[in-house]
Amino acid sequence: MQPLAIHNKSNGYITDSSGPEEKHTKPFAEYSILAPEPALTIPKLSRRLNRLVQLASDFNIIWDIGCDHGKAGMALAINNVSREVHCIDCSKHVIARLQSLQLPTNLTATCVDAATVKIHNCKDELVILAGMGSHTANKIIDGILAETGDYQASFLISIHRNHDDTVAHLAGRYGFNTTQYSEIEEKKYTYRFDLMSPQ
Repeated sequence: MQPLAIHNKSNGYITDSSGPEEKHTKPFAEYSILAPEPALTIPKLSRRLNRLVQLASDFNIIWDIGCDHGKAGMALAINNVSREVHCIDCSKHVIARLQSLQLPTNLTATCVDAATVKIHNCKDELVILAGMGSHTANKIIDGILAETGDYQASFLISIHRNHDDTVAHLAGRYGFNTTQYSEIEEKKYTYRFDLMSPQ
């Protein structure tokens, strides 16, 4: 680490604080001082997103599929810097907007067809499917799990339309069980959450 440089008012030059005074060739005014980058702040979350983040908090690898604004992913990444968070969306505009922000170093934002995502398939891994219809969610599940045997990762399901259809799809075709269920009301709408893990 470099020794701290301080301003000696008596001569207007930089002084090395770790040893004898040394008169540098440039006056203090010509030195630029780099301020530390501002700390990342957790974005304000709705009740629905807060519940999503709470249910996902026990996992170390998280795929936020159809991430939209990325607030949930950002909150999960900032809350735990050792966590690996991937925000996925098929919209180039959504991902470009997200990539333009100051993002945590443990978060990636990628524009890709979610059904082609290759997960690690480990026990501390979670795939979030929220804010989409069941038909889309079911196609994504089939794509992700198509070449995956001995399922290890969990899924967090919160579907706007036909929620039960996706829960039944993941349970019936792939043998997942709901390990935690939750629901909340926000703006006169009931949101349901099924955290599902392989048997």
